[in-house]
Amino acid sequence: MKMKRIAALFLAALMIIPVFCVSARAADEVDIENYYSKEYTSQQAKVDTMELMYKSEGYGYAMYFDRKSGEFALQNLKTGEYTFSNPYDVAVNTKTNETHRQAIMSQVIVSYTDVETKTTSVLNSFKDAAMNGNQITFKTLTNGVRVEYAIGTVESKRLIPRQIEKSRFEEKIYNVLEAQKPNMTKEERDTFNAFFINGVRDAQGNIYRLIDQTDPKNAALVSMWRDTETGYKCLAANNEMVIYVLAQQDPRTMKRVETLIRKYCPDYTYDELEYDHELTMYEGEEKEPALFRLAVEYTIDKYGLSASIPAKSIRYNETNYALESITLLPYFGCASTKTTGNITRTGGYLFIPDGSGTLLEYYNDDGTVKTGSQGSKVYGPDYMYEKLDESDVNDNREKYRLPVFGLTQYYNETVTTNRSGRSPKVDTIAHKSGWLGVITEGESFASLVAYLGSVYGSSGGGNCEYNYVAASFSTKQSDTVDLGSSSLGSSSSLSTSIDTKYLGNYTIRYLLLTDPVAAEKSNISDYYYPSYVGMAAAYRDYLTSTGEMDKLTSSEMESTLPLYINTFGYVETYEKFLSFPIKKKKALTTYEDIQKMCDTLGESNISNIRILMTFTGNVITKVKWPSVLGGKKGLNKLLQYAEEKGVTIYPDYDFASVSYQDANAGFSFKKYAAQTMSGRYTTIRDYNYIYQTVYEFGVRNVVSSGAFETLYAKFAKKYLKYNIGAIGVSSLGSILTSDFNEDAPITREDSKYYTEELLKQIKKDNGNVLVSGGNAYSIPYVTDIVDFSLDNSGYSISSASVPFAGMVLHGYVNYAGTPMNMEGDVQYKLLKSLENGAALYFTLSYENTDLLKDSIDLSSYYAVNFDLWLPKVISFYKMLNDAIGSLQDATITSHEFEKAFRMDESSSAIMFGTYNKLFADCKQARVEYEAAVAEVDRLVADQKDPTSATVVEAAKLAAYNTAKTALDLYEKSMARHLVDKVVSVTYTADSGRSKTFFINYNSFDVVVEFDNGVFTIPATSFVEKADVKETSIPLKSIEKVTAYKPTSIGLKSFETAEANYNAAVASGNEAQIKRAKETLENTVSAMTTQNNVLKVTGSDGKVIYINTTTDKIIAKSGDSQYIVIAGQSYVCPEQ
Repeated sequence: MKMKRIAALFLAALMIIPVFCVSARAADEVDIENYYSKEYTSQQAKVDTMELMYKSEGYGYAMYFDRKSGEFALQNLKTGEYTFSNPYDVAVNTKTNETHRQAIMSQVIVSYTDVETKTTSVLNSFKDAAMNGNQITFKTLTNGVRVEYAIGTVESKRLIPRQIEKSRFEEKIYNVLEAQKPNMTKEERDTFNAFFINGVRDAQGNIYRLIDQTDPKNAALVSMWRDTETGYKCLAANNEMVIYVLAQQDPRTMKRVETLIRKYCPDYTYDELEYDHELTMYEGEEKEPALFRLAVEYTIDKYGLSASIPAKSIRYNETNYALESITLLPYFGCASTKTTGNITRTGGYLFIPDGSGTLLEYYNDDGTVKTGSQGSKVYGPDYMYEKLDESDVNDNREKYRLPVFGLTQYYNETVTTNRSGRSPKVDTIAHKSGWLGVITEGESFASLVAYLGSVYGSSGGGNCEYNYVAASFSTKQSDTVDLGSSSLGSSSSLSTSIDTKYLGNYTIRYLLLTDPVAAEKSNISDYYYPSYVGMAAAYRDYLTSTGEMDKLTSSEMESTLPLYINTFGYVETYEKFLSFPIKKKKALTTYEDIQKMCDTLGESNISNIRILMTFTGNVITKVKWPSVLGGKKGLNKLLQYAEEKGVTIYPDYDFASVSYQDANAGFSFKKYAAQTMSGRYTTIRDYNYIYQTVYEFGVRNVVSSGAFETLYAKFAKKYLKYNIGAIGVSSLGSILTSDFNEDAPITREDSKYYTEELLKQIKKDNGNVLVSGGNAYSIPYVTDIVDFSLDNSGYSISSASVPFAGMVLHGYVNYAGTPMNMEGDVQYKLLKSLENGAALYFTLSYENTDLLKDSIDLSSYYAVNFDLWLPKVISFYKMLNDAIGSLQDATITSHEFEKAFRMDESSSAIMFGTYNKLFADCKQARVEYEAAVAEVDRLVADQKDPTSATVVEAAKLAAYNTAKTALDLYEKSMARHLVDKVVSVTYTADSGRSKTFFINYNSFDVVVEFDNGVFTIPATSFVEKADVKETSIPLKSIEKVTAYKPTSIGLKSFETAEANYNAAVASGNEAQIKRAKETLENTVSAMTTQNNVLKVTGSDGKVIYINTTTDKIIAKSGDSQYIVIAGQSYVCPEQ
């Protein structure tokens, strides 16, 4: 028995021991220069050229690598699916040039600045490492593979002559390159033509300038050329020498020319270079070319793949170059819009965490390919930079609070089964794939950019057939410092940087989504569906399994939704005393007022109230309870009241920033304030909407995160004495800054750590912790989040806003959006709260609200009077609480964009019913065709005559194709009349209890389909699924009718003939009617006919004519009665 247990343990261990293999798979060797032109029309064809370098049956993944290019394919061993680091079909049906394809085939892209010239350049791992040869190496890790890159020029100097004697230049370089032109790529020929041919011929601004002292035309220049100090020494020593001089020395140009020399002039070596420089007496000091060494570690565990760049592995010449950013795996699993082999791409979208979540679909509504980009910094701006990007601080732009991104790809696979002597069987299989990336280390340095059809990593950019999301990590902290006004009266600035070394990793974890077809084929039921809902579920499960998030407990929930109210304490005003202005504090909401507010709300059965107290003189260096609000005595009464009534009080303290006045309260700017690179204190700055720029100054200075521990320790001694059991630290969930104090610099990632440690201690000491925004690092340590994003930024390139953040967090933390009464459209905000699972939040004050307009800090709060807002607070709260109050522990398990029509229920029923009928007909036709194929194959296998069965098969195939065409045409026509902004969202509790809501954001009523019926959702409202009373949609008939396609002249003739006929009918003259009728009928019959027009009759007798073509047509609706129907449109003759 003991031996059996040992054997079982041994076998279990084998399941998770990875298998490493370095033997090449059977494949033809491809030269690295041809990688970007070699066509692979299937994934397997590409994988067959790679090596299996890691495999783990226990974790269920294998990795295949290409040792030359660094590309890899990640295989899901359970389903067989591949995900590639770079597109396998980059050379197939492409419009990109070679330079673009080289960028697309890169795993790493670096951006750097030449310290001397201040020019910024880009290098990529394919062109600047793989193509150089032996600059990508592999090492085995315990659970993966380490790939080491040398990106740039390894040699300490370039193989490119700075000065060279004319005949040697022509013999050793020019003539050799000229002979090799037929073997060059287009980009190489362009380089040669631009930099050599033109340069040799006219020497005007090209890379090599001819210096010919023997040409009489240059007589005026000879003395300058022969000057031994400023000219060319070799010309002074030899009056007959003619030379070429390197004229253009920018790094990109030199790299392109050097590449040509290295590749096509093998006899021109460094010895030859030294000889040429000696011959021309060149003594210049050549700067070492840019070279960046780094490693990428690919590891596999139970969650899937992680790709990590250890910061310690990054090495380069910091004297000559500054590394600006590194982009890791920008083209990983990228989606395409082109057809490759038997694969036809049909759609999908990019996902970025813009606000609540944003989708960028690959196609516009008209089917054209969408292009453009959208991105931002993770966690928003770092206010320690004096120069801020306007877009980062724009209040109308949502922040990226979750370090996640992903994409989906939808495509059809055409599978052809050859049948000996018979027609092949063709199947079209619809597939879906996708993944979610989670930045787990270094995310505070990251920026996320979604690219639709544009190339990243190639100088000059360009367009391509790929869509992808790239995460770039900023590695250098530099700023533009304002030096003030110069002597000429204009302001001047200086670029500067600070040496703050980050010693951690830049890590992205990839959570793979599973193709439903592959899952079914592999008999897998537990998987993440390729959609933003699947992404949210994968991220939610990852956070819970890593202990970063836990389900809400009963002590953290009540039977009703929380209602969040932000109250202002007091405002400072001026009053006159003996004609002198005296500053005085005026109460806006006293502690007693809070009790009155809660009592009033309680009368309407609103008891789960959470009060955030701001503008009460709260300073982190002092814990005071202003007498104007009630003092300590008033606070104690409020706390006693809150305990009895179940109200939670959150006095709010700002640890991330302080005001100038706080210096008078014991805050030492010298000890605790963060500094910019110029040594200045800086502020939280806002966006100026009038001038569309960032304000130069703000009203609150940034606190150094390095001081958090000290400041909180002093604060806690005083605050914890009151046993409040809750605290608001709003800014810790939304502001993350560096500190460039030269004595103790702190990176943004360091600041994230200090913030996490502070929140952890605050949670331990106080229990209930409230923050604003909810940046990802704060989530494990808080119980409540306000100002939670419920929408995206609304950019035109965005296809839709989705409640991704809500799908991740609902049931795990309490959250609410921004204050309802500060919104322009409160009904829209209410619907967004329902869609995202958010509670309601209001900013309200009890008295003296007329004084707010005179306050610098509070003048924007013009609609906060409690009494005025009370009816709406009660109404909105009850509406939302009745909907989801009982679902606080539920997760959002489904979210869909519903098909909806802006028409009456009867017409909508016909539109939906027609689609359902055509879909069912198509499905049935396919079943009958499959059966016919099986019958023919059976007869052949039984060696029986299949002739008659073959005829049946052909007829069934024709019927299926007809049905499929009709369905496709109708779908396109139907899509033109659907309206957007209608969604459904489903909440599901662990017990299985669930609710689904249909939400209409439109300002008009819409009709949607549900359970074989249709129902109306009123404008800007929602309907719960359980309350739906649908109208059935059975159809009486669907028939194709003959229609006529008029030319422009024919249409005019028809309109004239119809008008004459109607006039004749109105006159009652039988002879005129007869003649006019004949003319009308003859005019129509002369037109081209077509039958892609449907006459659909509903169960109530209502008739709709639907034109599924793109052409305007004329259909006959009765005796000498015709209707004109626009392309992909419909007409109801009764209306």
